[in-house]
Amino acid sequence: MAKLATLVLGCIDNFPHHCCPTLALTPSGVDALRLSLDDVDEALGLSRGYTAVGPFSRDERIHMLQRQVDGLDFGILHKLAAWKPRRRPRDESPSGILGDRLRQRLVARLESRHAVQADNPLVEVLAAEILLGDGEV
Repeated sequence: MAKLATLVLGCIDNFPHHCCPTLALTPSGVDALRLSLDDVDEALGLSRGYTAVGPFSRDERIHMLQRQVDGLDFGILHKLAAWKPRRRPRDESPSGILGDRLRQRLVARLESRHAVQADNPLVEVLAAEILLGDGEV
């Protein structure tokens, strides 16, 4: 998630008007993207020229359109980009150690592809090996 947020922030730095609708719907964004305000009206589900009514200037029309879109939450993106995973402490309890040993034995058994006798299920064999040590079961 942190890598994705970092990538999005990098795109925003290089292409701000292309990545965020609220940045696109600024006077400089409309100019940079060569947007027609009538096309923006239509893209937002309004009829063409909807914001062209009344004595509104071009910048006022852009501002009205900008309020109709949701932008990116830059604060959250920065938090996500700064996130570092925490290492889990090793479980030193008896059940943690036994769980580690059981997992290691299970993997070893599966990797070696030893056949398990029909009357001795795999879990029983592994449990016996763990409890009795490395000797024969």
